[in-house]
Amino acid sequence: MIEIIYDFYRLKSAGRTDIEIFEDTSYEECIRKIEEYAEKNEAVRIFVRNRGMFGWFDSIKKKYGARIEIPDPVQMLSEKMNFRPIPDFLKENPQWIVEFDLIEKIFESFPFSSESQSDENMIISVLLSPVWSRNHLDEDIHIIDLVLFFLHNKMDLSHPIFSCIIDRKFELWSKDSSKACELIRWLKFDPVKKSLYLIYEQLLSSYPESSIAEWFQHDGIWGHLSSFPQRRNIIPRIPPEKIEISLPPAVATYIRNFLKESWESNGPLQTTDYMSGKIEPELVFLLEQLRSQLLYGIPLNQEVYEKIAEISESEPQIEELARKLVPVKPPKMFGDDATLSEVQNWIDSEYLPYYSSCVTLKCIEFTIEAVRCFERWLQKNYSLLLAGGEGMAYRRITSLKKRTEETPLMIVAVDGLDFLTAQKELLPALAEKGLYPVEELISFFSFIPTETPIAKPALLRGKMPSQIQDEVPGSEYYRGLVQELFNAEPDDIEAATDKEMSPEELISQSARIYLYLDNRLDRDYLHAQFAPFIRQRNYANHAKMLAESLADAVLSAKELYGCSPAILICSDHGYTEFPDAQYSEIIKTETKAKSRSAEAPEQTLQSENIWKLSADLYGLNKAMLVAREYHCFNKRPKGAGHGGCTPQEIAVPWIVVSDTKPSDLIPVSLSIEGAIHRRRAENNVFISVSNPNSYEVSLIFLQIGKLDIENLLPIKVKAQGVYKIQTVFDASEVGENLLVLHGEYILKRIEQTINEKFRLEIETTGAMKNEFDDEFDEF
Repeated sequence: MIEIIYDFYRLKSAGRTDIEIFEDTSYEECIRKIEEYAEKNEAVRIFVRNRGMFGWFDSIKKKYGARIEIPDPVQMLSEKMNFRPIPDFLKENPQWIVEFDLIEKIFESFPFSSESQSDENMIISVLLSPVWSRNHLDEDIHIIDLVLFFLHNKMDLSHPIFSCIIDRKFELWSKDSSKACELIRWLKFDPVKKSLYLIYEQLLSSYPESSIAEWFQHDGIWGHLSSFPQRRNIIPRIPPEKIEISLPPAVATYIRNFLKESWESNGPLQTTDYMSGKIEPELVFLLEQLRSQLLYGIPLNQEVYEKIAEISESEPQIEELARKLVPVKPPKMFGDDATLSEVQNWIDSEYLPYYSSCVTLKCIEFTIEAVRCFERWLQKNYSLLLAGGEGMAYRRITSLKKRTEETPLMIVAVDGLDFLTAQKELLPALAEKGLYPVEELISFFSFIPTETPIAKPALLRGKMPSQIQDEVPGSEYYRGLVQELFNAEPDDIEAATDKEMSPEELISQSARIYLYLDNRLDRDYLHAQFAPFIRQRNYANHAKMLAESLADAVLSAKELYGCSPAILICSDHGYTEFPDAQYSEIIKTETKAKSRSAEAPEQTLQSENIWKLSADLYGLNKAMLVAREYHCFNKRPKGAGHGGCTPQEIAVPWIVVSDTKPSDLIPVSLSIEGAIHRRRAENNVFISVSNPNSYEVSLIFLQIGKLDIENLLPIKVKAQGVYKIQTVFDASEVGENLLVLHGEYILKRIEQTINEKFRLEIETTGAMKNEFDDEFDEF
């Protein structure tokens, strides 16, 4: 069978063996091929794509009995619509059916949902959008849809088919839509530009109208808007999430300058009232302003932070900057008799966040009182800590001996890694790469003076410096210490510094114990003259790179040896930034000294700002002097420093990680034990916290009604244990027999945190005059 298909609109596709003809010059060649197929009695289809060649192949029908087909767009569209009438404007212009792929679009949209729609409106809905199929435009949602159509439209509305439809609809709506008729008349000329102007004005509706009028003089925007005075009463508020546009550059500049002037004259709170956070100039201004305040240490209050956080929901960087500028509450002071765990918790959860905030806001001197409190406690308790080893980083490494019997061990000693960076940056980065701590992170104390030649050998040998040969910088010295500690053969240990190779390269060498000495933080960042927040950023970036390289090392170990090593990450010291010079005494000494420590001279220096450490009592090779608070020997360092005994210098992380993901945290159960007497102000009760988890958890926030328990937190609840918090419940305004209390808590374990809300129903008892006299409940 020979088929001739006059398909000028290309409604059908040709197959691999079909013949297509586009030019009349190919006519004779095509006839010859048809004759060949006819002689062989083979089937062939001829697609004629040139309209000017219509009828040229009709003779083939007579000669060979060919079938002739003329695909008609109008007929095919009618078939897709179950033979419903086709609008005249498409019958007269069938090429539009093909041009706008109406046959396929109608197929996807059919059957139509609205029986009340005319056939013409059905097609208009597919061509443009559903709003154009309406005969009236009186509902807010339809007005919004019309404006958004012009805002987001990507079609050429000057095309005859669209201009025809739009003109007809505008004419209809201007007569039959009582609410929108003024809008339609105004939009009729240049609707795309005017719709854009309406959106501009809505985006800036929180700004003073006089300012908007000035800004919109640009390109005559205000002139167009002013010609439609009823626009605010007619145009409903368009949801901001449906708007994605950029303001004209000149208007954006006006806005940024307005916000800057307002911030300086009216303050941040009033200025943020203007902002929606939905336009780029606001976010650019906030980013610039907050960076400037970070540079100069200018704080934000909590209320302003909360508003900025709400405004900048789509820009986490802005919220993070604003959070840094909110001052942290000062830590509570403690006595010399505080326990080690109390002091560790104070450092981790109170002091270090406060210190970090003071560094950001350039008010480090505010921490001096807290530093004095800690140093008093430390001077009284340090010799006992050294002897017992509890809380000291240098005594931790001996606990890893058993691990090397079960799996390879990689020890990563990061020179100068402070506790806060480990807690806020390194742990999350490790978890993101599939490496999880096996125990809760708490701070341990470095050896004092917190200098590398003293603290690092003690850390990696598990002994006091007086029991170790003097440090020789380099991997071989520390390799020898670790070999001695683990009683290992030389072939059991591989060691390298960060300058020599990466962790992944190190672990490619078969061994039982790997020692990786990462000195980059101390070498490149700690002593450099960076602004504190730049130093923090560099530390954070290095923590992320370290996490990635350790994850690569674990993956390589699995591929090479079929098992994952345990990884210990530890540090020899933290570091401190310094307040203004007036808060630092420069202590002159002729002995060998660094900025924060010095060898003790034969004659004692007369200064209350020095702590002298005798060699015998404090496990040193020689007597040393340590500068208290933020004082220095001979001169202040150009960058940050270490060697002293502030919490930020002495608190170091000790992190053992594995690639085994911990089980999910299960919520705790809470109850109130003890009688609550109605109308009685003081009722002694216990809040009972039951932990169903197979590991210890920390309750870091708890709120139940009006109970005052903030000072009692955080608490640790042992695995599958119960912790009872004693407190007083004020029931002076309670009259009901069944008291309902609503509460919320935050539970934490290592890097897992859950926030739960709960409801307690507590049966109350009758009022009590005194402890010997109960009243009966009222009936």
